[in-house]
Amino acid sequence: MFLFIMRFFIIIFLRIIICFFVIRTSVTRLSVLWAVTAPGDFVGRALARIEQGDGADTELDNVRAYLVSTLELIERDAGIEAAADDLYATAAAFVADQGPEHGRRDKRVLQEAFLRLKEKLGSAAPSEKARGMRLE
Repeated sequence: MFLFIMRFFIIIFLRIIICFFVIRTSVTRLSVLWAVTAPGDFVGRALARIEQGDGADTELDNVRAYLVSTLELIERDAGIEAAADDLYATAAAFVADQGPEHGRRDKRVLQEAFLRLKEKLGSAAPSEKARGMRLE
């Protein structure tokens, strides 16, 4: 009877350990995904406010800060950096050309630049800094 109870507890203990490592790996992957996508969501909201003309200069600064934060958390990638630069340049041009009414084309160009960045971020790998923060 004693051996049966010991075997039972050992099996339960091993299952708990396996579950812990599976959950830890899943959470780590989710952490990287969140670390890359959350700033993207913030950028999307800031771009929407820029399109509406709500504090465009402030939101442009926010876009820059979100992009810098995102680029710090991923490995250097020329495609991602180019997409981030393009998005910021497009947003800056959009803000500088604040007329009575932006055309549909201007908004479409801004959204396309944002979508290109989001697409590139899909293949991003965590940087050394992100790994140090245990976001790998």
